[in-house]
Amino acid sequence: MAIAVIFTGLKRFYTSTQPNHDKILQVLRKKYGIVLYNQYRETANSICPFEQSGKVQVWDLLTARDQVNEDVIVKIRSDVYFTNSSIDVLCKEIDAVIAGDTDVVYLGIDFLHDYDKIHKRENARNCKKVTDFVIVARKNSLENTDTVTAALSTTVKGKSGNKTFFKILKPEARAIKVSCQMYLVRKEYSILDNWQIYWDWCQHYRKSEQAQEWVKNNRQLIGTF
Repeated sequence: MAIAVIFTGLKRFYTSTQPNHDKILQVLRKKYGIVLYNQYRETANSICPFEQSGKVQVWDLLTARDQVNEDVIVKIRSDVYFTNSSIDVLCKEIDAVIAGDTDVVYLGIDFLHDYDKIHKRENARNCKKVTDFVIVARKNSLENTDTVTAALSTTVKGKSGNKTFFKILKPEARAIKVSCQMYLVRKEYSILDNWQIYWDWCQHYRKSEQAQEWVKNNRQLIGTF
Protein backbone atom coordinates (compact mmCIF):
# COMPACT_ATOMS: atom_id res chain seq x y z
CA MET A 1 0.00 0.00 0.00
CA ALA A 2 1.62 3.22 -1.14
CA ILE A 3 1.15 6.38 0.88
CA ALA A 4 1.23 9.97 -0.34
CA VAL A 5 4.02 12.19 1.00
CA ILE A 6 3.18 15.86 0.48
CA PHE A 7 5.77 18.62 0.91
CA THR A 8 3.86 21.87 1.42
CA GLY A 9 4.51 25.54 2.08
CA LEU A 10 7.36 27.94 1.48
CA LYS A 11 10.80 26.42 1.05
CA ARG A 12 12.70 27.52 4.16
CA PHE A 13 16.26 26.53 5.17
CA TYR A 14 16.02 23.71 2.65
CA THR A 15 19.77 23.50 2.06
CA SER A 16 20.03 22.16 5.60
CA THR A 17 16.86 20.09 5.76
CA GLN A 18 17.02 18.39 2.36
CA PRO A 19 19.58 15.71 3.41
CA ASN A 20 17.47 15.04 6.50
CA HIS A 21 14.30 14.78 4.40
CA ASP A 22 16.04 12.48 1.93
CA LYS A 23 16.75 10.19 4.88
CA ILE A 24 13.11 10.04 5.95
CA LEU A 25 12.01 9.45 2.36
CA GLN A 26 14.37 6.48 2.09
CA VAL A 27 12.81 4.97 5.21
CA LEU A 28 9.26 5.53 3.99
CA ARG A 29 10.00 4.18 0.51
CA LYS A 30 11.46 0.99 1.96
CA LYS A 31 8.74 0.44 4.56
CA TYR A 32 5.60 1.49 2.68
CA GLY A 33 6.22 2.66 -0.85
CA ILE A 34 5.40 6.30 -1.46
CA VAL A 35 4.09 8.67 -4.08
CA LEU A 36 5.81 12.03 -3.65
CA TYR A 37 3.96 15.31 -4.17
CA ASN A 38 6.31 18.27 -4.02
CA GLN A 39 4.21 21.37 -3.38
CA TYR A 40 7.00 23.58 -2.01
CA ARG A 41 6.92 27.17 -3.21
CA GLU A 42 9.56 29.87 -3.50
CA THR A 43 7.00 32.67 -3.02
CA ALA A 44 3.47 33.08 -1.67
CA ASN A 45 0.67 31.42 -3.63
CA SER A 46 -1.24 34.15 -5.46
CA ILE A 47 -4.52 32.20 -5.50
CA CYS A 48 -4.55 31.42 -1.77
CA PRO A 49 -7.42 33.36 -0.15
CA PHE A 50 -5.51 33.89 3.11
CA GLU A 51 -2.50 35.87 4.31
CA GLN A 52 -2.13 34.66 7.92
CA SER A 53 0.39 31.82 8.04
CA GLY A 54 -1.74 29.34 10.00
CA LYS A 55 -4.61 29.63 7.55
CA VAL A 56 -2.26 29.42 4.57
CA GLN A 57 -0.77 26.18 5.94
CA VAL A 58 -4.21 24.59 6.26
CA TRP A 59 -5.22 25.72 2.78
CA ASP A 60 -1.95 24.35 1.34
CA LEU A 61 -2.57 20.93 2.89
CA LEU A 62 -6.19 20.59 1.81
CA THR A 63 -5.66 21.79 -1.75
CA ALA A 64 -2.74 19.36 -2.04
CA ARG A 65 -4.89 16.59 -0.55
CA ASP A 66 -7.43 17.17 -3.30
CA GLN A 67 -4.81 16.24 -5.90
CA VAL A 68 -3.67 12.88 -4.49
CA ASN A 69 -5.08 9.41 -5.10
CA GLU A 70 -3.63 7.55 -2.11
CA ASP A 71 -5.78 6.82 0.96
CA VAL A 72 -3.13 7.84 3.52
CA ILE A 73 -1.21 11.11 3.33
CA VAL A 74 1.83 12.44 5.19
CA LYS A 75 2.27 16.23 5.17
CA ILE A 76 5.80 17.55 5.81
CA ARG A 77 6.87 21.18 6.01
CA SER A 78 10.22 22.34 4.63
CA ASP A 79 11.81 23.44 7.91
CA VAL A 80 11.11 20.33 10.02
CA TYR A 81 14.09 18.29 11.27
CA PHE A 82 13.72 14.58 12.04
CA THR A 83 15.83 12.90 14.71
CA ASN A 84 16.22 9.11 14.45
CA SER A 85 13.79 8.60 17.32
CA SER A 86 11.17 10.81 15.65
CA ILE A 87 11.46 8.76 12.45
CA ASP A 88 10.60 5.66 14.50
CA VAL A 89 7.65 7.52 16.03
CA LEU A 90 6.42 8.66 12.63
CA CYS A 91 6.47 5.10 11.29
CA LYS A 92 4.53 3.82 14.32
CA GLU A 93 1.89 6.49 13.80
CA ILE A 94 1.64 5.77 10.07
CA ASP A 95 1.14 2.11 10.99
CA ALA A 96 -1.67 3.10 13.35
CA VAL A 97 -3.45 5.07 10.63
CA ILE A 98 -3.03 2.31 8.05
CA ALA A 99 -4.36 -0.23 10.56
CA GLY A 100 -7.42 1.92 11.18
CA ASP A 101 -6.61 2.52 14.86
CA THR A 102 -6.79 6.28 14.37
CA ASP A 103 -7.58 8.72 11.56
CA VAL A 104 -5.41 11.82 11.94
CA VAL A 105 -2.10 12.26 13.78
CA TYR A 106 -0.44 15.60 14.49
CA LEU A 107 3.31 15.25 15.13
CA GLY A 108 5.94 17.67 16.41
CA ILE A 109 7.09 18.76 19.84
CA ASP A 110 5.08 20.67 22.42
CA PHE A 111 8.10 22.49 23.77
CA LEU A 112 6.39 24.15 26.72
CA HIS A 113 5.07 20.87 28.14
CA ASP A 114 6.82 17.91 26.51
CA TYR A 115 10.35 19.12 25.80
CA ASP A 116 11.91 15.85 27.03
CA LYS A 117 9.39 13.36 25.63
CA ILE A 118 10.30 10.72 23.05
CA HIS A 119 6.77 9.61 22.18
CA LYS A 120 3.82 11.10 24.05
CA ARG A 121 0.32 10.50 22.67
CA GLU A 122 -2.91 12.19 23.72
CA ASN A 123 -6.37 12.79 22.32
CA ALA A 124 -6.08 15.89 20.15
CA ARG A 125 -9.70 16.77 20.87
CA ASN A 126 -8.72 17.42 24.49
CA CYS A 127 -5.86 19.79 23.60
CA LYS A 128 -5.82 23.55 23.06
CA LYS A 129 -3.09 23.29 20.42
CA VAL A 130 -1.79 20.56 18.14
CA THR A 131 1.73 19.67 17.04
CA ASP A 132 1.53 20.40 13.32
CA PHE A 133 5.07 19.91 11.96
CA VAL A 134 3.99 16.65 10.28
CA ILE A 135 0.45 15.40 9.79
CA VAL A 136 -0.53 11.81 8.97
CA ALA A 137 -4.14 11.32 7.92
CA ARG A 138 -6.64 9.14 6.19
CA LYS A 139 -7.67 11.34 3.30
CA ASN A 140 -11.38 10.74 3.86
CA SER A 141 -11.11 11.89 7.50
CA LEU A 142 -10.23 15.43 6.44
CA GLU A 143 -12.99 17.97 6.03
CA ASN A 144 -14.03 19.31 2.63
CA THR A 145 -11.72 22.10 1.44
CA ASP A 146 -14.53 24.56 0.75
CA THR A 147 -16.04 23.94 4.20
CA VAL A 148 -12.71 24.61 5.94
CA THR A 149 -12.02 27.67 3.79
CA ALA A 150 -15.40 29.11 4.76
CA ALA A 151 -14.79 28.39 8.45
CA LEU A 152 -11.36 30.03 8.41
CA SER A 153 -12.80 33.07 6.67
CA THR A 154 -15.05 33.81 9.65
CA THR A 155 -12.28 33.96 12.27
CA VAL A 156 -9.70 36.68 12.80
CA LYS A 157 -7.11 34.46 14.50
CA GLY A 158 -4.99 32.50 12.09
CA LYS A 159 -1.33 33.18 12.69
CA SER A 160 -0.46 29.78 14.15
CA GLY A 161 -1.05 26.41 12.51
CA ASN A 162 -1.20 24.70 15.90
CA LYS A 163 -4.69 26.18 16.26
CA THR A 164 -5.98 26.39 12.70
CA PHE A 165 -5.19 22.74 11.94
CA PHE A 166 -8.05 21.69 14.21
CA LYS A 167 -10.30 22.84 11.37
CA ILE A 168 -9.24 20.03 9.03
CA LEU A 169 -11.00 17.30 11.05
CA LYS A 170 -14.33 15.82 10.13
CA PRO A 171 -16.60 15.58 13.20
CA GLU A 172 -16.16 11.81 13.47
CA ALA A 173 -12.38 11.78 12.88
CA ARG A 174 -10.27 10.24 15.64
CA ALA A 175 -7.28 12.53 16.14
CA ILE A 176 -4.07 12.10 18.15
CA LYS A 177 -1.54 14.72 19.19
CA VAL A 178 2.01 13.38 19.39
CA SER A 179 5.00 15.05 20.99
CA CYS A 180 8.37 13.65 19.95
CA GLN A 181 11.92 14.83 19.37
CA MET A 182 11.17 16.61 16.10
CA TYR A 183 12.36 20.21 15.73
CA LEU A 184 12.12 23.21 13.42
CA VAL A 185 15.21 24.61 11.72
CA ARG A 186 15.72 28.34 12.10
CA LYS A 187 18.93 28.88 10.12
CA GLU A 188 21.22 27.07 7.70
CA TYR A 189 23.78 24.58 9.02
CA SER A 190 26.92 23.02 7.57
CA ILE A 191 26.61 20.11 10.04
CA LEU A 192 23.29 18.74 11.28
CA ASP A 193 23.41 18.25 15.03
CA ASN A 194 20.35 17.36 17.13
CA TRP A 195 21.28 19.52 20.07
CA GLN A 196 22.35 22.60 18.12
CA ILE A 197 19.17 22.61 16.05
CA TYR A 198 17.01 22.08 19.15
CA TRP A 199 18.85 24.76 21.13
CA ASP A 200 18.71 27.38 18.38
CA TRP A 201 15.00 26.74 17.90
CA CYS A 202 13.98 26.66 21.56
CA GLN A 203 15.48 30.08 22.22
CA HIS A 204 12.52 31.53 20.33
CA TYR A 205 10.30 30.42 23.24
CA ARG A 206 10.66 32.60 26.32
CA LYS A 207 7.70 31.20 28.30
CA SER A 208 9.47 28.20 29.81
CA GLU A 209 12.83 28.68 31.50
CA GLN A 210 12.62 25.11 32.81
CA ALA A 211 12.36 23.71 29.30
CA GLN A 212 15.22 25.82 28.03
CA GLU A 213 17.42 24.82 30.96
CA TRP A 214 16.70 21.16 30.24
CA VAL A 215 17.79 21.53 26.62
CA LYS A 216 20.86 23.52 27.64
CA ASN A 217 21.97 20.88 30.15
CA ASN A 218 21.23 17.72 28.15
CA ARG A 219 23.37 18.03 25.06
CA GLN A 220 24.71 14.49 25.24
CA LEU A 221 21.27 12.92 25.73
CA ILE A 222 19.68 14.97 22.95
CA GLY A 223 22.48 13.81 20.66
CA THR A 224 21.28 10.23 21.11
CA PHE A 225 17.74 11.06 19.98
